[in-house]
Amino acid sequence: MMKKLFIPFFLIAVVGFTVYSNTFNFPFVFDDHANITDNPLIKQLGNFIFPAGGYKGYLPRAVGFFTFALNYHFGGLNVTGYHIVNLIIHIINAMLVYFLVVLTFNTPYFSGQRSAVSDTPPSSSLKLRGDRGELLSPHFIALFSGLLFVSHPLQTEAVTYIVQRLTSLATMFYLLSIVMYVKARLMTQMSMGNGSWGISREENVSVPFTYHLLPVTFFLLSLLSAVLAMLTKEISFTLPIVIILYEFTFFRSTLKKKLIFLLPLLLTLMIIPLSIMGTDKPLGEILSDLSEKFRVQTAVSRWDYLFTQFRVIVTYIRLLFFPVNQNLDYDYPVYHSFFEPPVFLSFLLLLSILGIAGYLMYKTRAVSGQRSTVSNNSPDAYSLPLNPYFRLVAFGIFWFFITLSITSSIIPIVDVIIEHRVYLPSVGAFIAVSAVIYIITERLKLKWPSVRKATIFLCALIIVVLSITTYERNFVWHDELTLWQDVIKKSPQNARGHFNLGVAYNSRGMHDKAIEHLLTALSLTPDDPEIYYNLGLAYSSEGMTEQSIEQLKSAIRLKPDFYEAHYDIAVDYMSLGLTDKAIEHLTIALKLQPNDPAAHNNLGIAYASKGETEKAIEHFREAIKLKPDFQEAYNNLDLALRSKNQ
Repeated sequence: MMKKLFIPFFLIAVVGFTVYSNTFNFPFVFDDHANITDNPLIKQLGNFIFPAGGYKGYLPRAVGFFTFALNYHFGGLNVTGYHIVNLIIHIINAMLVYFLVVLTFNTPYFSGQRSAVSDTPPSSSLKLRGDRGELLSPHFIALFSGLLFVSHPLQTEAVTYIVQRLTSLATMFYLLSIVMYVKARLMTQMSMGNGSWGISREENVSVPFTYHLLPVTFFLLSLLSAVLAMLTKEISFTLPIVIILYEFTFFRSTLKKKLIFLLPLLLTLMIIPLSIMGTDKPLGEILSDLSEKFRVQTAVSRWDYLFTQFRVIVTYIRLLFFPVNQNLDYDYPVYHSFFEPPVFLSFLLLLSILGIAGYLMYKTRAVSGQRSTVSNNSPDAYSLPLNPYFRLVAFGIFWFFITLSITSSIIPIVDVIIEHRVYLPSVGAFIAVSAVIYIITERLKLKWPSVRKATIFLCALIIVVLSITTYERNFVWHDELTLWQDVIKKSPQNARGHFNLGVAYNSRGMHDKAIEHLLTALSLTPDDPEIYYNLGLAYSSEGMTEQSIEQLKSAIRLKPDFYEAHYDIAVDYMSLGLTDKAIEHLTIALKLQPNDPAAHNNLGIAYASKGETEKAIEHFREAIKLKPDFQEAYNNLDLALRSKNQ
């Protein structure tokens, strides 16, 4: 088996490494800072030792954050290590996609169909067969699915964007759980020999003991992977549903036996609800992908969100087939009526796709156990009712919609569209597309003998084009500037894009450009205190202190407990010699964060400038107590003590 898997896995690994080879030095961006660089949770592995509870607020995603903690433990904030782990996970996922399809060809459903469509059982790789020059086998579906998955530019957000390891890691455990389940079920079919769907037990054949032990091992591995997936990201909630779909699509046994196999996995459905109950955040906020600090707040009702998702899902499908104009932060309209043309037409399209999937599933149900009565050289041999590969198409479509249902249903999430939400659903889409290409090729081979070579060439060209597009798309993630420049280029009215680009310019000392974009963001969302605050910082850096104070006042008016705004406006007041106002805001700041040594030090300076030496000494000492290596506070304390003794 390893020999058979080597070439496909090698191709997948080479393509994956090549298309992401330009990302290893890309820095942390956007939510990476809140979740990784500035997150104290991942700085100590002990935070993840139960019942320490350090990860309580992160319990629904504890496994994912534990991997970040491991990265930090072994490499600190060296970004290369994080990117390497992300890429390895992505390549493993593509291999699991390949392996899942390969295993599917060995299920009772396909085992019972081989005689109906081909005299030769499926091969495990692409190769030349006989004198007919047959370049394709059904395992073309597996290989092309894996290559599409690993090379598609829509996956960049789940791979290059470091924090979205949560998505790719959850997908890895998700796929691994299904693969282990299928392995276990195949082994139980072999050991049971129940005669279902072309499987029969040969007489006088003893079953080795390992055939009884191994299925249990694979079942336990499937269950463990399911638990890990559930504790990595909430998208894994659909895992038992997809396994049920797989069981009823490709396996046949009594309902009682199915329940025995499925019940343990169904119990894992409780993990995510119970873990969410352990937090104080609403489900919509937990599912949201962008940090609240930088989020443009909107109120979207359940129905408005659902109506919008009909249109969003169509956009996802378009991106799968035509990945152009990708965007980290779409300025996507929210729809308020089911009968708005974009919503209604999108609904009809999605309903049609689901209807096709249901029709294909229904029409292929009767293929089981039927032997074709027509010649394999006849076009009728591949007629719709008798072609089992249409069942794979139906399964892929259902996979796409089921796995997308968590983020595209009635649970309102502020960010109505995010590209990495298609990472897991794309597995089903790519399997369905690959199966359709294979079916079309097989139908055309009699009229056009060279169609198989043409298909191989076309598919290779598709992978090359997707790989180049992915490689180029990755450059958008080069840093905060390139990322947000790309956003506002495609969404010029995106307030969050202008805000984050302004912050990026500010951090690089390009304050004039920062002010320009922050003012644009302010015109689009005039009630966001974060914009006023950062605009104040930009004005202050340009020496425009009075303008800075006005902006910081606005930030405090909108958010009275805004610690940073109180601290920075105090600094501005001190620079203007308005010591009393500086003391007023520093006092408020220390009520909000009493353990900030910098605030104590500045308050000490303010009191010293007024001649209130005792109060100054008190705050300098408190600053040193909080930060023993605070050299500036030592110097200020020394000056204050000398002033007192004179």
